[in-house]
Amino acid sequence: MKERKHFVLVHGACLGAWCWYKVLTLLKLAGHHFGSVDRVYVICKEDEVMKEDFQRAMIEDYHPKQVVSISAAGHMVMLSKPEELCQILLEDIAHK
Repeated sequence: MKERKHFVLVHGACLGAWCWYKVLTLLKLAGHHFGSVDRVYVICKEDEVMKEDFQRAMIEDYHPKQVVSISAAGHMVMLSKPEELCQILLEDIAHK
C-alpha cells in the first residue's frame, strides 16, 4: 500500500469548502487524509489592485472567522510585508 498523505485544501476567496467535494472523494478512496483551516482575511491597506473598500465587501460576503490588517501592505502581502505576515500567522492565527 502507498504511504498515506495528509492534505490541507485551501479554496479561493470567492469559494467555499464545497468546491473540493470531487477531489475529497478521490483522496478518501485513495486512502489519504485531509483537513481544513479557518478562513482568515488579511486586509492589505495599500493594495492598488483590490482597494480596501472591495476587500471589506469580500469580508461582508464571505464571513471569515478572523480579519487582520497590515498597513503599507501591497496586493501580495507575502512579498510586500513578509515579516509582518509571518508574525500574524505565528502569533495571532496559529494559536486559535
